[in-house]
Amino acid sequence: MILEFQSTTRIIDTNFEYPRSNNSLRQIHKEQWLKYYACLIKRYAQIKSEKILHPVALIVLEGTSVILKCEICISPLVVYEVNTIEWYFNSSSNNNITNELIQSTQHTLVSQNSKHLKMYNIQLEQDGQYWCQMKDTIGALYYLHVDNGHEGIDIVHSDAVPKVQHPASSEIITDYNLKLYTTWTNWSPCSKCANVGIKIRYGYCTLSLLENPVYHASIDDDNLNENIQYIMETLFYVFQNKLPCKFRYIPNHIRKHIIIKQRKIEMMIKYCKKNCSNDVVFEVYNKVGKIIESANNSASIYSMIQKIPSLVPEVTRTILYGTINKKMQIKCPGNLNIETPIIWKIGIKILPFNKYHSNSTIFIDSRMRIVFKKLKFTDSNIYSCWQNNQLAGTVKLIVTGETELKLNYQYMMFGTIAIVSVFTVVIWRVLKGKTRFTKH
Repeated sequence: MILEFQSTTRIIDTNFEYPRSNNSLRQIHKEQWLKYYACLIKRYAQIKSEKILHPVALIVLEGTSVILKCEICISPLVVYEVNTIEWYFNSSSNNNITNELIQSTQHTLVSQNSKHLKMYNIQLEQDGQYWCQMKDTIGALYYLHVDNGHEGIDIVHSDAVPKVQHPASSEIITDYNLKLYTTWTNWSPCSKCANVGIKIRYGYCTLSLLENPVYHASIDDDNLNENIQYIMETLFYVFQNKLPCKFRYIPNHIRKHIIIKQRKIEMMIKYCKKNCSNDVVFEVYNKVGKIIESANNSASIYSMIQKIPSLVPEVTRTILYGTINKKMQIKCPGNLNIETPIIWKIGIKILPFNKYHSNSTIFIDSRMRIVFKKLKFTDSNIYSCWQNNQLAGTVKLIVTGETELKLNYQYMMFGTIAIVSVFTVVIWRVLKGKTRFTKH
């Protein structure tokens, strides 16, 4: 057998650089670098010549959700360090700077890929400052205000729906050269599938200067009233001319302006209908396109090559006691970490979403709570709340009779006089029987 060898000349070019001649990997690397450069261009355009990393002011209603984006530009050279990104928090109720490290909890999650912070069923104690950090690199600072909704929420519909309340229009506050308008969140998913449901979004009062704000490096503190214009311009410049009306750093007399005080949080409702989603199946193919593995994720079955899924929040159950003829509110004790509106049920019966009216004794309010205008014994029941056709929590309500402690004040007065008289006589006898001794 004769073997023939042919000599070849190796030409060194870019095709042999890492990742060598693998065009797919080269394209992936190219896209990563282009994305990194685009992020840097955007970041430098934001900080401008003043070198200010503009913070973001947000407002969210208690019990809803919010997503804070971590916009750190990560070089492909250190992409493996993305897992070192951490989120920190300073509570607005604490005057001390604590820089508390945020830990993942049942309703506070950090996404594995983007490292965005997702907070569901947010509570008042989560009001404060948030930022992400990767070693010495810090992302934008978020000022998050959690509103308790005590001032009321207006339920509105789009302008296309007649004879209902529509969203408030923009207004101009000429005293301070401000524009007041509404900033809307994204629409939630539909509350039902295969049937007519609702989807909602919230509108929050927002302020902007009519003219582009001018940055002032320093302010004369001798006369603060005369410098209020400079303070407002600097504040709106730092926050890119967009602030919630209830932002704590806006001067108090502006926040109490009659136009701003009358503006409420709005909730827009829209009817919807969607198809019930099919099972989500993860499939693995070989080179010729044949399925070699499949996993039904909807049945909590996952492939070994998939990332570890997040734990599903547990169903929360609670027991509440109410008093007959008293008003009471029930909120869903659980949340499935989705933005789908809550649906309340008694058994298999769905409680309809109704706005309050004089004839109703039980209804669902704008915060998806069950409101009892006047409790009855027949209201004792088990109420369940659902999201996306999945049980989120249950509330067992027990209505009890009103117990009053009736006191006879005439007898109390005679009893008090008798007790005081006994103590007085005892003390008098003790002092009277005491013998004086004289020391010689």
